[in-house]
Amino acid sequence: MKKTATSLCLIIFTVCLKPSVIAQSIPNGDFETWTTISGVETPDSGWTISDDAPLGCSPYSSIKTTDRASGSYAILLETNNCTNFGGIHEGWADLNLSTSAKPDSLKFKYKATRAGMDTAMVLVSVYDHFTPIGDAVYYINSSQSTYKEVSIPIQYYYPINTTSIDIFLSSDVGWNQAIGNRLLIDDLEFVSIPTSVGNSYNNNLKRLSCSPIPATSSLNVSFGLTSSSDVKIILLNMIGSVMHTSYSHYEAGNHSIPVDISSMPAGMYLCEVQLSDGEKTIERIIKQ
Repeated sequence: MKKTATSLCLIIFTVCLKPSVIAQSIPNGDFETWTTISGVETPDSGWTISDDAPLGCSPYSSIKTTDRASGSYAILLETNNCTNFGGIHEGWADLNLSTSAKPDSLKFKYKATRAGMDTAMVLVSVYDHFTPIGDAVYYINSSQSTYKEVSIPIQYYYPINTTSIDIFLSSDVGWNQAIGNRLLIDDLEFVSIPTSVGNSYNNNLKRLSCSPIPATSSLNVSFGLTSSSDVKIILLNMIGSVMHTSYSHYEAGNHSIPVDISSMPAGMYLCEVQLSDGEKTIERIIKQ
């Protein structure tokens, strides 16, 4: 069985901290269950796929595959020649969810084989009824021979309620189409993070803040100390990989530490500040 919920475990010295990172399962986001409809296998739980049979696609452009990241199956989307369509047609899969949730990111695993100059895509669109209020997009324009896990942040335009979220997966974006462009997707799930995560303030560590949000090349990590302490600053991506670590001694008072993030890819990260006595706190940041 695949795990439909995960927790991010950040190893700091020998301390294991579980911040309030909430993984939200997506119906059949691991593509384990399929039903045959009109002779075509289709993923269950509300997923729709490109209607290959009437289009005369050979092979079909959206299929079940055992080339998976985990479990038994994944979905394979491939740009193919579809005679009844009149030419090249992308493979796609779509899921529309009725939900009031406002997740922070979409996490998934993918493999890809690029053909020509074609580009595959993962798109998230968030709506308040018919009004778009947020989105996330991830373009795939290079081959990836083994499954890679990524997390793409969802940017919200308006602070209003969510009524639905649409997830669209496609083997191309509509330009430079090339037969044989392939995208395999597995283990889709949403991730939500409270604005402030895992705080354990006691008597010394005060007022952690990170600015600007979003940041581009430099991040200011600000905190206060009531007494001197060794301080460790750690930046982690959403799959738990350490992107930056610094360690220094600071006297009592307020401090603002610049951190160079220019080489980090755009996305969502966690910033942790930990003192030598074990006090720690984590904040969410976004790199643009």
